Amino acid sequence: MSVHYDGKDVSATLNIIPDPKAFKDFMTFHPQTRDSADKLTNDGALVPIKTAQKLNIGVGDELTFKTSEYNRTVKIKVAGIYEQYTGHEIYITKDTFNKTGIKEAPVCSILLKNAQTDPEFENDLGAKIMNNKDIRSVSFYSSVIENFLNMISSIKVIVIVLVVSAALLAFVVLYNLSNVNISERMREIATIKVLGFKRKRSQCLCQSRNDYPCFNRKFDR
Repeated sequence: MSVHYDGKDVSATLNIIPDPKAFKDFMTFHPQTRDSADKLTNDGALVPIKTAQKLNIGVGDELTFKTSEYNRTVKIKVAGIYEQYTGHEIYITKDTFNKTGIKEAPVCSILLKNAQTDPEFENDLGAKIMNNKDIRSVSFYSSVIENFLNMISSIKVIVIVLVVSAALLAFVVLYNLSNVNISERMREIATIKVLGFKRKRSQCLCQSRNDYPCFNRKFDR
């Protein structure tokens, strides 16, 4: 199903929930704006923030839904924007769907919650469920979560490498600038050697003059 708004469109999944109260046991909506609904109502659709940002929409805007399966176009108002950064999952109540005038029954999905998430148990359960000829497919959210965490972990490695590289680059730049600054200072106050200052004392004096502005700037902030 495609969703359109102001010349922009995204491919999304429209989930029709017959019992919003029972659905709370499976999903909790975290609103992203003050005027967003935090639960499913008959006032409109709940849209993920990723979809809202891509379409540049807000609460109260009217989305156009077009499906090739029924060859129908319907409009549904946005009742809330919730936190979800992967996928485009839009939720509406069954009453809201009935108001669209579409008489064809949508594909039915059954949600199951189970405490066991080990792969062997899920494979066995999936095989037993698929023995029913009326069921097309079975998917487990645990595998989706695992794939997402694996993707995030790989991104973390890249971020760490970039941060370490940036820190090393900053250290090299500051080290070179300090050396240049100290060399210039040493030339400026070379005459202090006439007063009996040794080389080590001259370097300490130059370093202190270099450190003072840095600490002074830090505390000014």
